Amino acid sequence: LPIPQLLVLEGGKHASNSSDFQEFMISIKAKTFQESLEKSTLVYKLIRRILHLNDHPINVGMEGAFPSPFKDNEKPFILIEQAAIQAKQKPNLKIAIDAAASEFYKKNLYNLKSEKKHLTFQKLSTYYHHLTTNYPIYSIEDPFDQDDWAAWKAFTKQSKKTKKQKLNIVADDLLTTNPTRIKQAIQRKACNALLVKPNQIGTITETLQAIGLAKKAKWDIIISHRSGDSS
Repeated sequence: LPIPQLLVLEGGKHASNSSDFQEFMISIKAKTFQESLEKSTLVYKLIRRILHLNDHPINVGMEGAFPSPFKDNEKPFILIEQAAIQAKQKPNLKIAIDAAASEFYKKNLYNLKSEKKHLTFQKLSTYYHHLTTNYPIYSIEDPFDQDDWAAWKAFTKQSKKTKKQKLNIVADDLLTTNPTRIKQAIQRKACNALLVKPNQIGTITETLQAIGLAKKAKWDIIISHRSGDSS
């Protein structure tokens, strides 16, 4: 079975007065799927408890995550680590984010409103490397705008040199489960993981083609749930 990845905090367009990054997810390393899910769920519940004790909102969105109460982009990682420590799972914790960078890209700059920063893709890349160095982040989804191919390619190349462990650079908005765009990304070496959403491309046939191309390229594959589903 695949390793479960749980969405625990939402920001960006999914929460008001919050961080620029759209989603913060966790994955707990364990021997079995069941054990991983149980331990991840415990961390999720402890995040809720910490938020509640600090008088932060604990209502959940359509995808079951809590709104991040922080405008700062790093404080969600600190909260997640705090919950993992309480659950005695800090050594097994891995964090994934969906930056959804297309949402804060304008006039060739990445505008982090919460930190009042206007960054080139090079400076945003440096910021991502800072985050992956200081927190157990193993996956970044949509780190750049969906048409900023140069940024994707440069970041993927640089990540191979600077990250001791593999960093998943996950394409969602960039590729939309589209075999044609996936072929372009493989040729350009623009990423190394694919988020799969059958509803994006529209048919099971094309979805399987997309997965086949990603597997052949030795990419990691993440099968997405959809907003408002029965999870």
